[in-house]
Amino acid sequence: MKLITVKETASLLRVTPQSVYRMVRAGVVPSLHMGRQVRIDAAALERWLIERSSATGDAQQEGLLPRSTPACLRGETPGQQGGT
Repeated sequence: MKLITVKETASLLRVTPQSVYRMVRAGVVPSLHMGRQVRIDAAALERWLIERSSATGDAQQEGLLPRSTPACLRGETPGQQGGT
């Protein structure tokens, strides 16, 4: 099991580390807590991204993705507004 940091996860997802922490707190991203440190299992993250990418179209159409979900995970391009 390869564990990656919040900073590495943020870089992979192209979001800020604060966004990763918000997604972890919301239970959106699979994570492990080791004391005060948060680590993400790289394989679990990859599976989660694959699941989300296949479900994003349906969930976006049905309004199931929260507004706090980063645009890249909602399937939007920069400048596009979701849900309207």
